Amino acid sequence: MSRLALWAGEHYLVIPDEHPRCAGHVLVLTREHVIDHADAPTAWLHELEATQKKVRRFHLEMFGRYSFWENGGRRKEVPHAHLHGIPVELSIDRTRFEGRVREINVWDDLRREVVAVERYAYVETGRARYFIPEDQYWPLLALVRRQTAAQTEGQLTHDALVRYGPEVVARTQALWAAWDSGNL
Repeated sequence: MSRLALWAGEHYLVIPDEHPRCAGHVLVLTREHVIDHADAPTAWLHELEATQKKVRRFHLEMFGRYSFWENGGRRKEVPHAHLHGIPVELSIDRTRFEGRVREINVWDDLRREVVAVERYAYVETGRARYFIPEDQYWPLLALVRRQTAAQTEGQLTHDALVRYGPEVVARTQALWAAWDSGNL
């Protein structure tokens, strides 16, 4: 298991983001290299869902809210599957995005949507899961940034969220350890 891992399964790890946007910011990573979670073998999907369930419980029990975000596609900063788990209740009004943001039910739905796209996002909130196509990626990312700053200690600078360092990573590790041990 990685020295940073908060939890490890056969195909997935949960680690604190090394440059978090807020306390509680974690990543769900694949152990083996795949570009996106939608590229992972179908046989892994049950474990991915179970890992998300664990992170979801952590966020709900420690912060009262959760969301997931994946920057997907071949044009992303870190070309390895990593799903951001953040203690934020994202509110997405699909009508604001001219109907191009679509609700999906399961990861297989996302796989069908991402065929031959350069960039997309996957978002999960307490209300629904969404496929965000490339033409709506930047407007939705701006919305995610604003809502994260409003609901956490995250701060916006020039329309980007400030990246925190080791002290916020340590807070996330301590929160997870307390939650995981039941010593709240």
